[in-house]
Amino acid sequence: KVGYTPILIKISPDMTRSDLKILSESVLNNKLDGIICTNTTSQHNHSSSKGGLSGKPLFLPSTSTLELVREFVGKDLPIIASGGVMDLDSFNEKMDKGADLVQIYTGFIYEGPSLVARIINSKIEYKIDNSNYVFPWEDKISKITFNSFGLDPISDDIISLLKAKIKKYPHLSMTSISFNQQKVENDFKEQKRFLAELRRRDSLELYNKTKEIQLLTDRLNSLERIESKNNLYKTLIKDVKLNYDQVIDFYLQNLLDNNNKDENSILVFYVKWNETISQDDINKQEQKIKTWLSSKLIDEPFELIRF
Repeated sequence: KVGYTPILIKISPDMTRSDLKILSESVLNNKLDGIICTNTTSQHNHSSSKGGLSGKPLFLPSTSTLELVREFVGKDLPIIASGGVMDLDSFNEKMDKGADLVQIYTGFIYEGPSLVARIINSKIEYKIDNSNYVFPWEDKISKITFNSFGLDPISDDIISLLKAKIKKYPHLSMTSISFNQQKVENDFKEQKRFLAELRRRDSLELYNKTKEIQLLTDRLNSLERIESKNNLYKTLIKDVKLNYDQVIDFYLQNLLDNNNKDENSILVFYVKWNETISQDDINKQEQKIKTWLSSKLIDEPFELIRF
């Protein structure tokens, strides 16, 4: 018996809003199983070739297409997002814009399998709910240890209760629970060892707090740098629009955000020209813009892509 093979259509990021609406209606009417948003883009002037462009420059147009398609097809049709997923932030944005699944290709080439691991592991985060720490958890081998060193031992009734409780959670079926207990009575040597252990733990806590303060300081400094850079980028975008009247649109692919881990990534500016201007004039104007941007973005690599 032959099983059913789902059929999904992979679409271009270069389609207009009206074309996307027509295509989405056709997909629904013909009962296709889903849509892949998107293929590579041909609307670029990258110096290496005139073919389809993938990677980071594809992220913005492919994500815009994803958002529109989700609007047109509703919430039930599966959509696989593809295009420019290079890190956790780009993965999250694809999911936020309506993707059910995310495909990684160029990012996989540059980052390797560790990229997938980083994305998956980062999703296991805790949240505070009614003063309790709640961890989304997938079943795997783990161990919980209770250490009562230097204190009264945990009673057998409490141990039995805890072991019974843990069995009620199916996600903890591979989790073992153990108790490390040592009762200190009148043994002076053991009491000294207990006090030494307390001092060691206090020292570790102080070290961890100091390290935490340093991490927070570094984070604040990073946020200040990000804000300063973003203000500069916004000013540059505004100046280009004001000084080049034949420019219809000019924008930066992505401003830095608070979760951005790579402040030194290549900036990608997109420019759209009035169709009435000649190719020679466009080339001259773009060269002027590049020269001007280079003088403002000292030692900061960037690309200017026409769309």
